[in-house]
Amino acid sequence: MLPSLYHLGIGSSASSLSNFGDSLMLPSLSHLGIGSSASSFSNIEDSLLLQSLSHLRIGYSASSFSNFGDSLMLPSLSHLGIGSSASSFSNFGDSLMLQNLSHLGIGSSASSFSNFGD
Repeated sequence: MLPSLYHLGIGSSASSLSNFGDSLMLPSLSHLGIGSSASSFSNIEDSLLLQSLSHLRIGYSASSFSNFGDSLMLPSLSHLGIGSSASSFSNFGDSLMLQNLSHLGIGSSASSFSNFGD
């Protein structure tokens, strides 16, 4: 568990995190210089918990997350620029938990969720 990565000298990519075990909890990625995509996380193991993606420069679609493992929990997607539909999530693994969809432009019906896993 890494409660805060603020000002932690990891460099410009998350490749430095490749040595972590099966479970990695990142409560805040704010101000972590990871670059412009989440592809840097491709070396992280099966379980990744991102409690806050605010200020994380991932771009405008969730296609960047295609390298994540089978289980991805995003407690808050507030201010994450993913676009206007959940189709962007088609690359997520079998398990996706979204605890807070506030400010996520998914529309007014659950049909937007058709691309989610099992």
